[in-house]
Amino acid sequence: MMTVDELARTLKEMYDRAPYREKNARITLFGIKYSHQLSRVRLADVISRSGVNRRCEAEINIGRQLAKYVDLKPSYEEKQ
Repeated sequence: MMTVDELARTLKEMYDRAPYREKNARITLFGIKYSHQLSRVRLADVISRSGVNRRCEAEINIGRQLAKYVDLKPSYEEKQ
């Protein structure tokens, strides 16, 4: 189980490493990838501690809803 701080740090890293035109997609991906763990914490706390724009809450929630329908492929970053 990840803590709020770990989730916030992960969100910030995913956002910061995303190419300019993929930032929203990475926020949605965060919601997909960590949907189970996000269900155990307050999303507002994760967002505020991450320093990412508060408007990303909708994108994260879209990812959380999609999580039950998608299978993630390993990304290039995860292979290294």
